[in-house]
Amino acid sequence: MSRTRLRGIELAGIRLAIEAPPSLPWTLPDASIGALACSPWEPDLYVGVRVGRPHVPPCETVVYTSRGVTFEVGRVDEEWVIAVYGPGGCERVACFDSDLRQGEVVISPEAARSCRYPLQHPLDELVVLHRLALEGGLLLRGRTLLQNGRALLLLGGATQMPGDSPAASSGSLQDAAVVNEQYVALRIREDACGGREVWLHTLPWSVETAGSESICAPLEAIHVTEAGETLSAEHLVGDRAICEILEHAFAPVHDSEYAERLLCSVESVASSVPVLRIRNPAPRHVLPMAWGRREAALGYAPPSTA
Repeated sequence: MSRTRLRGIELAGIRLAIEAPPSLPWTLPDASIGALACSPWEPDLYVGVRVGRPHVPPCETVVYTSRGVTFEVGRVDEEWVIAVYGPGGCERVACFDSDLRQGEVVISPEAARSCRYPLQHPLDELVVLHRLALEGGLLLRGRTLLQNGRALLLLGGATQMPGDSPAASSGSLQDAAVVNEQYVALRIREDACGGREVWLHTLPWSVETAGSESICAPLEAIHVTEAGETLSAEHLVGDRAICEILEHAFAPVHDSEYAERLLCSVESVASSVPVLRIRNPAPRHVLPMAWGRREAALGYAPPSTA
């Protein structure tokens, strides 16, 4: 009997053990995921992989298209079913129990020839999204500032650079490391005193951050950045803070129970870390001035030669 290959990956603190037959010589797709390899023993989720003909059981599904990949998600009794399609039709079907403790991925023989990673998009992302929902966490998309082992999460389109925020103490963020926009998981842990602390985990699914080092750090604050006339900061509390975070959180429409869990998770995060709205003025472009040009003649006269 051929021995299987068992590997472990840790995503946002969730330990996955992936077991596949030797006929499927998969490798981790890039350095960003390869750096997250861990021991496969005592995982949070065990995934068995085999090569065969994927079968999608009859059920109601929601169809998505993401990054050129079409997939559908449905539920049969207490199991989640995810079918991933390619040019030749259905290439992978994954089934997971309701608690996402164990599951199986079936890969078609045609897709197995080019398979680099059995949980490649969208399977690993859906696994993390659902496990976070069960554990009271959040999946968002934003930018991260890291300094002295603590993280600041930036949400929104207006870029806020280190040291520009009026809420930051003078010089406290001048040397902060900025990470480009990517997927970010927030999880709540108990601290040494029995209180709640939010931890931020970056995830390796953004093209902009491919190959960058992953971050796992306590979250200092959340800044929601937007364009404004002047630079200003406003502390958001209660429903206002919750609404701002919700606008940037991922919520799967295929899970009707997720909405209530998501709201509870956002409430916990908003009550545990400061949430600020940062208005950042757009940069003003000043045209270079030269004598003899129209803009120079409107306000200045050339030097007298007398």
